[in-house]
Parts: sequence; C-alpha cells; structure tokens
Amino acid sequence: MSTIQFIGERMEAEATYVGEGPAPTSISSTVTFSGVPFGADEPGRVVGMVVFWSGASTSLFLVPGSTIGGQPAAIAVQTVVEGALSTGTYTGIIAAANVSGASGAVSLTFAGGVSTAELHVYNIVGLVFPTAEDTASASQPANVSPSISVSLDVQEGGVVLHGVMGRNSGNPWTIVGVNEDFDELYFASDQIRKAGGHLNVSADQAGRTITASSGIEASCISVAASFR
Repeated sequence: MSTIQFIGERMEAEATYVGEGPAPTSISSTVTFSGVPFGADEPGRVVGMVVFWSGASTSLFLVPGSTIGGQPAAIAVQTVVEGALSTGTYTGIIAAANVSGASGAVSLTFAGGVSTAELHVYNIVGLVFPTAEDTASASQPANVSPSISVSLDVQEGGVVLHGVMGRNSGNPWTIVGVNEDFDELYFASDQIRKAGGHLNVSADQAGRTITASSGIEASCISVAASFR
C-alpha cells in the first residue's frame, strides 16, 4: 500500500519558523523532548525540524523510528563532519504529517547513544506531499573555506528548510539563499555555532544554491530539503 498521502488543498505552501525546542528530557540512542512548540494547529499541516546533534563517533545517524507529536517522522536528509578524537557533529531535517496540537512530544531515534541534541521547529501548511522533493548536503573539513554551499531544485509554491553547523570559534553565520531564522551557539559551546532558515518559494528553480559563511575556515556541515 502506498504511503503517499494528500495533505492540503492550498495552491501554495507556507513555512513559519516556530522556534527552538526545549532541552531533552532524556538522552541516549533515543532522545525525547516534552512540550515542543509546533505552532498553530491547522488541518493538514506538516511539522518540519532542523535537528543538530553530536556524539563520540561518526556513525550516530538518525534511523527510522523518530516521531513528532506521536506521528512518524520521515528523515529527509542528514550528514556528519568528523571532529577531534573521531567525534561526530551532525545536522539533519525531518518532517511529520498529521501532527495535531500546538505542542507535544518529540522522540528522535539514533543508531547509537548521542551526547547532545537540539531542534528547531517549522510549521508548514499547504503541502501536497509531506516528503521532500529534493535534498542536498555538504560536509567540509577544517582549513578548506570560510563558507559552505549546497544546491537543490525548488518548486513554485513549495518551501525549503536549511541548517548549518560548524566548529567556527563561535563566529556568526551569514546565509544567502534562504531567509535566516536563527544563529546561535550549539549546546553552550563557545566553538560550535548553528544556524538555519527557510524559504517560501515563488518560482521554480533548478539548482538553487544556499551558501553559509562565517569568516572561519572551519569544519562544518550544511543540509537543505525542498517540499511541495
């Protein structure tokens, strides 16, 4: 049986940045959050999230089993960059349909125990399908470039979510290609900084580039996903 589901009847989708979720209530290979804000409840809405996490290896990826408000969360994209002593710093994008309520629980499932995890929430209405139409990711070691870019196809009436994180001495990020929604230190670190944004797409574009710059040739990662 097909899992593709009709979500809404709007001609254009719209993503709204809700904010950062609270600190986890438990953290291991399953990380749980309580009272995560989802934004205004509306029939057919999708809740998307840019997720950041870290751990003691480079194999701690998201695996099937995550939920948002009790609904299965699809993993759109994720990537990792290796840090000191083979540690891993990660970012990814997930989304779930049929999420009800203005807030609720989130459960993230990983391939092993992680050390920290943080999430940023988007409320999306008007999508035809809750799954990503296109995705992109990049992972860059230190001493390569003060910026990192990804490119993906976008569709008129769709939305794009983006996230970036790097060990860039805490320098602020500047993002071009989406509207930047947040830019802050990751988990009280004075070295690692995360940022992200979204775009409500007004016209089809093949290979839209999103570039994040911090002025430091840092080890960093970037992900993006487009939905329609």
